[in-house]
Amino acid sequence: MKKNIFFMILFLLSGCVEKKENLPIKLDDIKDSSTVSLNSKTQENTQESVDDVQVQSFLADLALDMTIATAVQQGVSLANARITTEGQLLATKISKSSQTIQNNVQAFQTKAQANQQKKLQGMISALSNAQKDIQEQNQQASAISALELDYLYKNISIDQPQQNYIFNQIQFDQLFTLGTMLTPQGALWKNPFSVGDWEYEKSSNSFWQYQNSPMFNEISDDAGNVTSSSLQAENNAIYAEYFTNNASYTIAGTISLNRAEAPFFTGIMFNKSRWISGDFESIRKCRMIGIYGATPTDIGVYFAQQFTMNEEQLKSNPSESPIQTPLQQIINGKVDKRINLPSEAFTNLTNVPLTFNYEITNSPTQVDFKLWVGTNEPITITINNLDPAIYMYHGIGFICPGAVAEFTLSQPQDFIFTPQAISNYKE
Repeated sequence: MKKNIFFMILFLLSGCVEKKENLPIKLDDIKDSSTVSLNSKTQENTQESVDDVQVQSFLADLALDMTIATAVQQGVSLANARITTEGQLLATKISKSSQTIQNNVQAFQTKAQANQQKKLQGMISALSNAQKDIQEQNQQASAISALELDYLYKNISIDQPQQNYIFNQIQFDQLFTLGTMLTPQGALWKNPFSVGDWEYEKSSNSFWQYQNSPMFNEISDDAGNVTSSSLQAENNAIYAEYFTNNASYTIAGTISLNRAEAPFFTGIMFNKSRWISGDFESIRKCRMIGIYGATPTDIGVYFAQQFTMNEEQLKSNPSESPIQTPLQQIINGKVDKRINLPSEAFTNLTNVPLTFNYEITNSPTQVDFKLWVGTNEPITITINNLDPAIYMYHGIGFICPGAVAEFTLSQPQDFIFTPQAISNYKE
């Protein structure tokens, strides 16, 4: 189209030139025909040459200008097209990049929200579990507190001496730590309350209670009321812990009475519970068998095991102690006499000590007991239907309120002192 316009312009210019050559001659300009003719021809030729040159120069300039204009216009068009194309490409890229960024941001937000939701759910779950655990612990603590209060209410009474109260755990620890006896290497014997005078004798490999401490102590309150307490009698004991997995085992030895003043008790503790500071119930929890003299003429062998009274028993006997220790049961006549012993044998103990041989076959629900003097035939008794829970512990010890006595052990073999340990022991 641009080429067509260019040729049209050339055509118009050529027309103008032809008209210029045919312009009319004015009358004033007519001169002599010869002169005019010659000069006219000369001038005409000259003028024609000049005009031709001018026209050609004009046309050349015009063509150049048109060419330049066309080239510029084409360059501008090409530039505009290129710019437009690049602009469209750039816009497309920007659009794609913007969409990618938008998608990435959306994906990040979705992922972040999901992660936050997951963490929040985990925190809510953990908080819920913690609250549930705290609630359960509070309920458990409340239940334990209620049991402890109930236990305290049942034990605290003006009818009972102050020693029966649960007291400071630190005092328990001090008593237990300072109560270790001097013995050969082996079982660690304890005398935590130091009632009487308990000692180990190397020469006879035996334990002695040298001091006759009475069965009952009288205690007066502020009103002058006198109460007899046998708590010190229960504390007049020594023991050592023993560990075994056997379903049954034998405890054997001797008891030599050198002095006894009724009431008195001298015997063996077994299945004794472990010492737990502040736990009044476990301190004396055991099975116990021995010789009890209620009066100088009423002497025999008794057996008892500790138990705690249930609600029904407490309701029917509100004045009784909830914890029925073995010695308290024997003293208060709650258990039967198993073997009756002749009182005449105990009348001259100072001059003629009386030695009893004993053998205990112990198991969870049954105890077989043999007792004899010298070479006489053993007297055998069996106590069954016992509480198997007490068989959980196996501490062995001796108790001797109201008497002076010597105790020996020959079984269990893995509990008694070895000859080497006795030989190395220095008194």
